[in-house]
Amino acid sequence: MTENEIAMAAIVREHLGVDLDAQATGLATTLEAIGADSLDIIELSMAVEDHFEVTLTDEDLEPFAPDALNQKTIADLLALVEGKKGASNG
Repeated sequence: MTENEIAMAAIVREHLGVDLDAQATGLATTLEAIGADSLDIIELSMAVEDHFEVTLTDEDLEPFAPDALNQKTIADLLALVEGKKGASNG
């Protein structure tokens, strides 16, 4: 796992109480699959923003909502964050 993947897994473990290493799908898990509700997603996004020093908009987070069609995974959230970091550094 990369440093960012380890950090994301630690954030999920700390804020949602879920060990992604114990999940068969790891970072490919959706937030819905681990029982996250809308409030959990807001709390997680704030922790992700703080750790990775990025800003996530409501539009960024819509695909991660429990009721979203074609719901995105935690790996997708990390890719979004890494994209934002790359855009701010470039």
